[in-house]
Amino acid sequence: MRISDAQFFKGALGPATPFVEDLWTDQGMQDRCHLVARSLAWIPASRVDKRGAVETRASLGDAGVRVDISRPCTPVQIALFDARIRAVRPKVVASEGWV
Repeated sequence: MRISDAQFFKGALGPATPFVEDLWTDQGMQDRCHLVARSLAWIPASRVDKRGAVETRASLGDAGVRVDISRPCTPVQIALFDARIRAVRPKVVASEGWV
């Protein structure tokens, strides 16, 4: 499936998707840390559109980059810092003959 540059950049400037819920503690979810507070996109100057919810800036080339930023948060809101929630690494079992 081929899409035009205009279609691609229109998609990049669309609504933000919430951050993965597994990153946050219950407190972080309650404090809405998983929701995007601000979105910035650097896109080619010929594609800049000031009408969207995403803040756009002209990139120096033909590439586009989008960054979604959360509100400032504290360690009690982030699951990585909560010893009760830390994810356990899955055990990887290789079949015979696999390295």
